[in-house]
Amino acid sequence: MPARGVGDILEALGIEKAETEKEFSLTAEEENVMRELAEPLPRDELIRALHMETGAANVLLMGMEIRGLIAESLGEIRKAI
Repeated sequence: MPARGVGDILEALGIEKAETEKEFSLTAEEENVMRELAEPLPRDELIRALHMETGAANVLLMGMEIRGLIAESLGEIRKAI
């Protein structure tokens, strides 16, 4: 029988799949970013909507991307969770 996904492979190897539920505590600034990202936005539009200095906003967005909260692709930033 072919494997249909990771779960099938883990089952065949006798490995239990661990439940991984991420818990995030967001700062007020991060919550504001998530609110603004109701739909994907280009970086410059998001920064304008946040009413922050460009440097501070870029540091915030980079940290959120590293933590896996947001992702940037095709010129737009979107929620990753």
